Amino acid sequence: MRFGKSIMALVADSGFRRNLGTGKSLSFVRRTQLERSMVRDWEIIREILLRLESSQKPNVYLNAKDIEKFPVQEVAYNMRLLSEAGYIEARIQNSSSGSGAINAAIAIRLTNAGHNLLDTIRSEGVWSKVKEKFSSVGIDMTFDLVVSVGKKIMEAMLS
Repeated sequence: MRFGKSIMALVADSGFRRNLGTGKSLSFVRRTQLERSMVRDWEIIREILLRLESSQKPNVYLNAKDIEKFPVQEVAYNMRLLSEAGYIEARIQNSSSGSGAINAAIAIRLTNAGHNLLDTIRSEGVWSKVKEKFSSVGIDMTFDLVVSVGKKIMEAMLS
């Protein structure tokens, strides 16, 4: 390119990205499958925790493919996040082909920290209030903040 930078690079450098075709902010444009798999999805996280807890055995072996209402790569990625954060025990097998995909993700059990996290978001009423709180303030949900906000909401319900 004659000026050294592409239009998208200049737009990205400005800190405000837009889809040049529609003029809409990228937050309003549907993400591609690859982009979607790289986000922490709290609905998937909650589903994984609920499924592990509902098992009749201490070791579950919940395959990412078993959660059919979400794409497998998204479930696998969120299993990895939960495992890395210490909320579940899981086995993650990455692709060796260079594709960046996760070949297999198996959640085995909740850890004590996982039980504590689920205790704060299990109730549909509390979960709705947690999501509403983050949405109204406009900040991202982190594991620590979700637990903290969930506890405060439950304490307020008890008062």
